[in-house]
Amino acid sequence: MAAFTVEHADEYENCTILQAIWDGRCTLYDSETEPQNVSDNWLENQSELYQAAYLSIENLDDDAYQQKRAEYETALIAALQQCDQEGLFGNRAENGILLFAFYIDDYDENDEQSLLYRSTTQLNQPDTYQKLIG
Repeated sequence: MAAFTVEHADEYENCTILQAIWDGRCTLYDSETEPQNVSDNWLENQSELYQAAYLSIENLDDDAYQQKRAEYETALIAALQQCDQEGLFGNRAENGILLFAFYIDDYDENDEQSLLYRSTTQLNQPDTYQKLIG
């Protein structure tokens, strides 16, 4: 966040984590990495994990897709909780790590129903919500 704030303070009045996510730029990790497989088929240019996930939902109707999405989000939050309990992220209270889940399809107008907000409130102390939104 410090690096993002230094680079983008003139664009954002209050440089929040949420702004950094939606800005689409990760200042610390920008690189010139080129895709390894270049094809005219956009799906072939994605990782194997992305391809498998996409193909698993490609032909679902909206109800079936929403059900699969809810199951995925529940499993993702549970996995992060387990990893946190096992100490994977260290002492988050001491080192200031904010834990949340987010993926590109989580837009949902960014309201309290989105995975970003729900996971932030489920995976952190109550005051952490304010750290996310500024």
